Amino acid sequence: MTISLLVSGFAYAQPQNGFYGKKNYFELNSISYFKLVGNYNSPASYKRSGSGLTPEKKWFETGVQFCLGHAFRNNFGLAVEFNYEPWKMPPFFGNSYYDRHEMLSMKTMTFMPKVEFSLHDALFPSELAHQVGVGFSTTRVIEMNYIGIPYDLVEPPSKLLNYNRRYKGMSFMYSVEMRTPVSQSLMISYGFRYLLNIGLQNHLSGPTNTQDQYAIPSEVTAEMLNRYRIRNFMQLKLGVVVPF
Repeated sequence: MTISLLVSGFAYAQPQNGFYGKKNYFELNSISYFKLVGNYNSPASYKRSGSGLTPEKKWFETGVQFCLGHAFRNNFGLAVEFNYEPWKMPPFFGNSYYDRHEMLSMKTMTFMPKVEFSLHDALFPSELAHQVGVGFSTTRVIEMNYIGIPYDLVEPPSKLLNYNRRYKGMSFMYSVEMRTPVSQSLMISYGFRYLLNIGLQNHLSGPTNTQDQYAIPSEVTAEMLNRYRIRNFMQLKLGVVVPF
């Protein structure tokens, strides 16, 4: 009730043109995947433990989102966002040179224009907003000294994988977000978003590699990446908004 009275008070007291006349906003959010579906029927995952490996399941992956937007009307706006997401995944499904292998550290960056709208007469950028966007992403494997335990009598190639690869993709997004004012210059934002992540395997950058060159070919990494990204389709978000 306190929050509802606060929002109503702000709406009544301010000019009906943006938030206190402020139509632009900067937003900083944490974005978290809950990997319930992503971990279903997935290969065994291992993390480094001293000089060996121990099983681990990653249930949450958290990144950061920066967003800049403009309210053209009280219930319509346009924005662009940039997402940085560090995460981990097993390096392969099925057969490989390795019996066990440390999870690969990944880094995904996404640029996404989006439309914001409300189904009623809101006071953008505050209050409830629906968002629809299409983004373009690049993912790469972070180069590290990974631990891998090969099968007996198997000698993997000396090169683990091609770290120069950039795995490109597209993201289709729908989000519901609430921005609650706490002052004339600050809001708290929270909500959830659904994503359809599609890998563009035919547009991989870098030279083609084969099983003979690398222990984990880029084609295998691309397949794993696509499986994990399309399974992790829901994000929770929490952050702050500064109107100006």
